Amino acid sequence: MSAPPGRRGTLVVGLFVILMGTMIFLAAANIIPQPDEKFHAPRWMVAFFGLGFFFAGWYLLSLLLPAPITRQVLAHACGLTLITGGAVFMTWLAWTGGEGGQMTVSIGPFSMLLPRNIARSIGHVVIWFFAALNDAIALFVWWYVLRGIIRRRAP
Repeated sequence: MSAPPGRRGTLVVGLFVILMGTMIFLAAANIIPQPDEKFHAPRWMVAFFGLGFFFAGWYLLSLLLPAPITRQVLAHACGLTLITGGAVFMTWLAWTGGEGGQMTVSIGPFSMLLPRNIARSIGHVVIWFFAALNDAIALFVWWYVLRGIIRRRAP
């Protein structure tokens, strides 16, 4: 078993993740100019994931502070952003099929055994199933966090 990372390692990784999330967000917001061809999803969706990494980096930095409430708030912000981003991404993929409505999903050996139309239909069903599952998980997590905020007792 390895030793837990020291304060310096946590600081370096936290700052790197914050920088990474900031760069992704700024590129998606076109503050750092990037052509649209580099994005295979809507820019707002890419910005959402950049924001998730930004919160994750700040959560890592909060581990170095003796502030449990700040740590909890940043953990919730990071988790909600990433879970909601994943649910939105899967729902977007299910509705649009990615670029130009053409979804390419490989379902292992069945892709070679089944006719192309049937394999594509099964791929759509799989994407829709996981989109619905991710949406249900995101709704539950939002309900759980908001319930905890509303029921919180004053200190």
